Amino acid sequence: MPAKAELTEQGRRLALAVWMEQVRALPSRKELLPQEQALFELQLEGAQQLGAEQIAWLEPYRDSDSPLVRAAAELKFAELGGAWRPDSVWVIARSVKHPAVKARLDALLKKAPAGWAPPTPPSALKDEADAGAAAKGDAGK
Repeated sequence: MPAKAELTEQGRRLALAVWMEQVRALPSRKELLPQEQALFELQLEGAQQLGAEQIAWLEPYRDSDSPLVRAAAELKFAELGGAWRPDSVWVIARSVKHPAVKARLDALLKKAPAGWAPPTPPSALKDEADAGAAAKGDAGK
């Protein structure tokens, strides 16, 4: 019987990539099932577990096209003591359709650094620019 092989860094990164694809496929429902919750929270097993020393491995998932994957990455960053991004969490919370995930993101935002304020949505910036242009037009008359 061969000795149990240790998982290499490449193997662990591959396990994380597969895990994130499973997160991407989670169905939207009111509450996560226990197995889905373990998937979403990235509760990897054994040697595949993520620790603070692997936090950089999550970085590419912050820019995923899937709001669920981005949410899982930001929440894991926060859990591991990494520098999570309140602005990103706010944007993700507005784009994710999964109620249980949205609730977790909103709870994380309550822990945002003092003085943090939500970013101005692009539509609000456009409205302000339009109002400013109209005011300048009126002033020239």
